[in-house]
Amino acid sequence: MHTRDTPEQRAIRRKGRLVMRHVEVRRRLEALSAISPVLDDAIGAWLSTVTVRRLRVAGVPTLADLLLLIRVHGYRWYRNVPRIGELVARRPVTWLGHQEQTLGPVAKTALVSLAQIGPWIKEPPARSPWCRPSGCAHETGTARLHSSCRKQRRCQISAAPPSGGRALDATHPRTQARRSRR
Repeated sequence: MHTRDTPEQRAIRRKGRLVMRHVEVRRRLEALSAISPVLDDAIGAWLSTVTVRRLRVAGVPTLADLLLLIRVHGYRWYRNVPRIGELVARRPVTWLGHQEQTLGPVAKTALVSLAQIGPWIKEPPARSPWCRPSGCAHETGTARLHSSCRKQRRCQISAAPPSGGRALDATHPRTQARRSRR
């Protein structure tokens, strides 16, 4: 015959399961503290299971891939990972910051947003070999790849003709029709 458990017995069993989980976590942490992480390690060995599951969906299987993702996208790297928000994203970044000796440095921009960094710390954007240091020169077409140009589309697709006449827009249907007739 099956006897019903009393609330006290259920509480004892629940507490026993909790203690066993704590013992298992402690055992795992003790084993991890004896070794240092390596870039080729799977993220599952170092991060929480929920975070690991979400990172794997985003195609991040190793610590090297995670570091690359953070270095490329900076503070908002988590936007490329489904169901990870700003608070959860801080944990792996902070942990990676503590592991700089073995894994390499984490970019300072990964730790705080650019809005919190003063303008004196921000690095200027890298200049393209096609842009002029003084700014954009639409008339001569010398700034075709200049990223800060307000008329960037025009710079990329047109240049002044040698005769000084009007530049042709390469994407305009009439221009394309003229070129096809040639």
